[in-house]
Amino acid sequence: RDLQPASCDLTYVGARPAVAPRRDEMRRNIAVVLDIETTRVSVKATRPEGLGLSGDGAGCLAVATVTSSR
Repeated sequence: RDLQPASCDLTYVGARPAVAPRRDEMRRNIAVVLDIETTRVSVKATRPEGLGLSGDGAGCLAVATVTSSR
């Protein structure tokens, strides 16, 4: 059997853009793509301070973990 996404936890690392104003929209869009309930999607953000990144705004990083079930 195929595995189906069950939940998603996403962390955005970057100085900008700010995630908070668009968090709900991001959760809804991710849920649609994964075909899961919005309540099963977590989106959070952190700034790169202390992570060894330059902080000049030239880049960002997103880390997502998706759990699956049969």
